[in-house]
Amino acid sequence: MGQLKKFYRLTNAERILLIDAGCFLVGIQVALRWVSLKRLGNWLTWRAAKTSRPHASVNASIQQILWALRAVARLAPRATCLAQSLAALSLLRGAGHAAELKIGTHKDLNGCFSAHAWVEVGDRIVLGALAQNPFIPILLWDGSDWRSPSLAPANH
Repeated sequence: MGQLKKFYRLTNAERILLIDAGCFLVGIQVALRWVSLKRLGNWLTWRAAKTSRPHASVNASIQQILWALRAVARLAPRATCLAQSLAALSLLRGAGHAAELKIGTHKDLNGCFSAHAWVEVGDRIVLGALAQNPFIPILLWDGSDWRSPSLAPANH
């Protein structure tokens, strides 16, 4: 009941933004289980071009969008860095912010492979920042097209 009370204390714009973030995050989590990343990216690009959303998320700041996404991610079971990054990118770009999603890989000294996704606005990581980022970007998405970064090491 405490979460519901907090929800009703929010402004209408904050509630709409939370609902928007929740729908994006859950929808993307489900889609990642059934379709390829490329197809999901193409759908999100198409949706952004065809949809005009005349409510709060369109005018939201970067901080407001990240607040909403982090709040719903705490409640979403197994909200991966990829699902959160895709949702963040879609919401940020929909609000007019020039964001970019990066997917990087890392192989540790024991040969264990890992991957991580994060979102940048300009040269600043706004979602998915790590204290030490050993991940080398291998795939970038600016909301319209997937591409490979240059082979030069990133400064993360």
